[in-house]
Amino acid sequence: VLPPELAVIHMGLISVMALAIPIASIGGYLREHAHRRQFLLAALLSHQAQFDSLTNLANRRLFERHANAAIAHAARTGEAMTLAVIDIDHFKQFNDHNGHAAGDEALRHVAEIIADTARRPMDMAARLGGEEFALLLFNTDLAEAEKLLDRLRERIASLDFLGQTITISIGATSAADEALDILYRRADSLLYRSKQDGRNRVSIGLQPIPG
Repeated sequence: VLPPELAVIHMGLISVMALAIPIASIGGYLREHAHRRQFLLAALLSHQAQFDSLTNLANRRLFERHANAAIAHAARTGEAMTLAVIDIDHFKQFNDHNGHAAGDEALRHVAEIIADTARRPMDMAARLGGEEFALLLFNTDLAEAEKLLDRLRERIASLDFLGQTITISIGATSAADEALDILYRRADSLLYRSKQDGRNRVSIGLQPIPG
């Protein structure tokens, strides 16, 4: 329909568009792919910075941040909050006898059961390092926490790891408008009492233990 001189120009424009559209589409896809990859890498790095790579529980840094916020909230609302410190009994002997791969598998199993106890939104389970864990139970007083922790202890003691039984010792205390480090030291001293009293037991208390 077009005159010959305009038809040549028109065909040239069509050729340019035919080349530009796929090139632009490829460029847009590559840009979107790069943005998605950056987003996923940032999310992965954030997860690695806050969670233990072996057990996928919160690490110490995330736990301390969450626990401080929970303590402040409990102080404002008057709600109860219990902190439990948990340690696997004789874990070094288990590692030495069965190897580190079996030890890692045992840690994962124990971590799963501990995590299952922290079911509510403000609860949190964490691996503090080695075979030591922490469990924050929000809106839970010591009487209720003792029952939950004793069931946790029994569940772990009932498991079979390579024909062996693994047990845990627990120390637990409730917050009374105190800083996290004071609360942790008290729970840790109660954990030490459980160890001294024969292990595979729960010790609870509100007052610091002398010495």
